[in-house]
Amino acid sequence: MKILLIKILAIFSIAFSVLIFIEYKGYFEPKIEKGEHVNRKWNAFYRLNDKINFDVLLVGNSHLYTGINPKNLSAALAANSFILAAPGTKLPDHYFALKEALEHTKPKIVVLETYGIKACEVKALTDGGLSDQLKSFSSRKDFKIKLQSTPSLFSVENIPYAWFNSLRNHGFLFNNPEQIKINMQDLNIPKTDTSELYLGRYVRWQTGLKENTLDRYQTDGAPVNGKDFEMNDEAITYLKKIADLCQEKQIKLMLLTLPMYKEHVSNYDVWRRTLDSSMVANELNVDWLDLQANYNDLLFDKNCFEDTYNENQHMSYPGSIAATYQLANFIDANYPDLIDPKSADTLWRELYYNEEGFLENHSPNLNDPKVQILAKDIKVGNLILNELLLIKRDAQYKLLAKVKKDNSIELVDLAKHKLRLLILFKMEGENNLMRSYVDMGFIKYYRTLEDDLYIQGVKKIEILKIESISLIDN
Repeated sequence: MKILLIKILAIFSIAFSVLIFIEYKGYFEPKIEKGEHVNRKWNAFYRLNDKINFDVLLVGNSHLYTGINPKNLSAALAANSFILAAPGTKLPDHYFALKEALEHTKPKIVVLETYGIKACEVKALTDGGLSDQLKSFSSRKDFKIKLQSTPSLFSVENIPYAWFNSLRNHGFLFNNPEQIKINMQDLNIPKTDTSELYLGRYVRWQTGLKENTLDRYQTDGAPVNGKDFEMNDEAITYLKKIADLCQEKQIKLMLLTLPMYKEHVSNYDVWRRTLDSSMVANELNVDWLDLQANYNDLLFDKNCFEDTYNENQHMSYPGSIAATYQLANFIDANYPDLIDPKSADTLWRELYYNEEGFLENHSPNLNDPKVQILAKDIKVGNLILNELLLIKRDAQYKLLAKVKKDNSIELVDLAKHKLRLLILFKMEGENNLMRSYVDMGFIKYYRTLEDDLYIQGVKKIEILKIESISLIDN
């Protein structure tokens, strides 16, 4: 019996050593592509955190990383923001992800998106829910916090799958042997583009709801009913843990509810009251930007949402831009002294300068050959044109006009007008002078802290002179 036990122990030791070796080599790691969000997020977080501190951390699930654009948020606030989110995850995952992040960065604000705040039992997850939780756990880097979180997130039988890619992805042997070969050959090749500024966003839907989906709301009603929303002890426990963690670290915690289409949800007031009463009962007093309860019909139109009638509806790219600037304006109005703007910081400008959202919120570098400043500080009718730019970075150039924002003017009134330019120009590579009117439409999704934006794409031209600027009726 002693010899048998020694043999069993020896076999187990060899098998475990092989398993550790395979894990160390990464033979069963999934391919990290541009659209593979979960691993890219943590890789980017640690890479960036070596040189910057994040001012705003956003925590949630897929509603968050499709619904907020962190580059635009960072540009609007002149700050550093990052999204820590994974698909299908709930509050326990959010808590441990946040706990890991706070070991390595010191934000001023944590934004918790509310779609993951609901009744949950993560140790009882199966199928897709378990798969999402496993992927999120596996992508985290901090060994100590992963070890601490393991018994809270997984039942005993699922712990090995959480810790070992080779067990979780053993199916690669049969259905994806090519990936194993790639992993064996490319161990020293970085799996992500380290030159890219990645802040946790996962762009998916560029277009909005189609007519046949809109028709279903009329015939079938809303697919989501707020009366079905429930909280339980586990959700409340982890909501309080997040609040306590932020209080301990002296971080401002706020809630954010990103909207679904207005006809996608019925009885949202019941949903809101259920969550609100849970917070009150547990003495959680936090600010809450609720874009569903305070739904803006003029801003969040059909173009802002994923074309689906399924329960889980996300935001499209235009919707994410609109929601991002709603959040930026909320933070600026409610916490004006929490974040020190970095717009004059050389490192910050270099990091964000060529990224989306920068020129919409900041003046270009004077020596930038790809951005031409056409006009500044001009009164047009009853508007003040702060800046007019010709941006030459894409295949099609873009005119961008930044008009001083007047919050007393409604979106519907702004949309009634266009900026009309009379320009003297020539086509690139040609000498013939031409003169033409260009009409620039108001883009309602961008309402920055200071400006309203008018944008128009143009061919590759060289503008020699702006002969006139006027307002015309749409």
